[in-house]
Amino acid sequence: MNQERYITTGEFAKLSGVTKHTLFYYDKIGLFSPEIKRENGYRFYSFDQLEVFEVIQILRELDMPLEEIRSYMSKRSPKHLLLLFGEEEKLIDQQMKRLKHMKEWIKKKSGIIRRTLTEETGVIRVTEEPERYMVMIRAEKSDERGWAEAVGKLWDYCEEHKIRSAYSIGYRQETANILEEEYERYSVCYQLLDQKPRSGVYTVRPQGKYLTVCHKGHWKDLGETYRQLVQYASAQEIVLGAHCYEDTLFDGLVVQEERDAVTRLVCEIA
Repeated sequence: MNQERYITTGEFAKLSGVTKHTLFYYDKIGLFSPEIKRENGYRFYSFDQLEVFEVIQILRELDMPLEEIRSYMSKRSPKHLLLLFGEEEKLIDQQMKRLKHMKEWIKKKSGIIRRTLTEETGVIRVTEEPERYMVMIRAEKSDERGWAEAVGKLWDYCEEHKIRSAYSIGYRQETANILEEEYERYSVCYQLLDQKPRSGVYTVRPQGKYLTVCHKGHWKDLGETYRQLVQYASAQEIVLGAHCYEDTLFDGLVVQEERDAVTRLVCEIA
């Protein structure tokens, strides 16, 4: 063996910027092997193999699976590489699209969090609300299992129709129940949207005046906030509409303790 043409595994790893473990693994799966393997376990790579290994590194930077790299390396050619690059370009375009959507989601979620931090909880007021869209699911049962199933169906529906929102899941109450001080007879869960979804069935929450208040704390304590809201409406001679919406602003994604959760009550005005 010409000592000047060959280097050890450690030397090859250092020159190519990988670990010896990587080289051992590539050899094990048949992707890239040393030119010389001796019975005593010593392995030697040629300097010519550095160029071949660089091809593997380039393909790895494209996040190409090792199995595809092995297939290409066994029959590489200009035409084959062009086909490979064409497929990779499609994948990159898909990833860029996904990252763009994720960036938009982060931007919108951050906006919701910043606005909520400036909201004063417990202050009831009449506000002008913009038009919003809701994808809604009605729960078949009003117990915890029934609501868990309803939320699951809502998530599945949004996933099927590629609907992604920065808002957390909200819940709709019938105002008639609120007036009777029945605060846990929920009928519908919904996904709130700022823009009309491209597909699927949705409901419009019209632009207009609503009676609103931000509640901080556990959702089971919403009753007291609802009582205050009803008293305010009565004092101001405001007739409430058919529904009240509970827009969840701070949930388990945002806060650690349920006492720090924030729910915005948005009640229709008749």
